[in-house]
Amino acid sequence: MEVDQEEKTAVQEDPWLPCLRPIAKEVHQILPPRAWRALRPEFYISFWQLTLYDIYVPVEQYQVEVNKLKHAVNVMDNDRTSYGSSAQAKRTRERDRLLHTAARLEMEKEHQMANHKNVMERLYREKEHWFRGCRCNDQGFCLLIVWYG
Repeated sequence: MEVDQEEKTAVQEDPWLPCLRPIAKEVHQILPPRAWRALRPEFYISFWQLTLYDIYVPVEQYQVEVNKLKHAVNVMDNDRTSYGSSAQAKRTRERDRLLHTAARLEMEKEHQMANHKNVMERLYREKEHWFRGCRCNDQGFCLLIVWYG
């Protein structure tokens, strides 16, 4: 039990990803010293390394596309028109392709949701430390973000 408490304390003291520590040291050279009065390098790095993929999962759009594919399969399945063997083979390949694409979209959505969860957990751990020790009022901070962000 003591190990768990020690690990939690260590995480609370240093929430940053170990791979970003060297970058945080180097990023001081990018912006002028006055920028670091309101920004910490870790916030700067977190802000610029995130992508839309990290912070937003288009669940509805995924579902719309999967539904379109499944509807197309249902239309094919309900079509009772008689086809020759080559046409039937082509329809079967098309049906399999549609189902495979729908499954890949579902898997992609699940991967993106897992990534999003991990990123949000990381940001939640880091957020209390982003501005610790910074000396700037809200307006000054906003200006620095506009200038250097």
